[in-house]
Amino acid sequence: MQSIDALELQKAVISSGLGFRPIADGVTSFANMTERLEKGLVAKVPLIAGFTYNEPAAFAPFNISDTVAPESSQNIGNRLACGSVQEADKRLKYGLTTYNYLYSGNFTNITPRYWLGGMHSC
Repeated sequence: MQSIDALELQKAVISSGLGFRPIADGVTSFANMTERLEKGLVAKVPLIAGFTYNEPAAFAPFNISDTVAPESSQNIGNRLACGSVQEADKRLKYGLTTYNYLYSGNFTNITPRYWLGGMHSC
């Protein structure tokens, strides 16, 4: 992986349509989580889940000379937030202790683009 250009990896992820997500294996990740919650077939332990405010902004295409955020970076994070919030709502419905966080740090003095804000790679 270290010998592959980062932009080539980015193109491969985007073109695959898969992104970075768990794959149900029936052991550690399941395709039928709502059904498992209904039947109580989940670990009864607290869950801490969340996302960063601008989660995938670094993956949005942008022109290196631009000084403003690309439009596409503004809405990408909302898609990721929905999954985290929906999971928390489902767990709460079945009485499972759940904590959900939103991280929105912004370190303009060390980021190459101020608009990246709190992104996944922080």
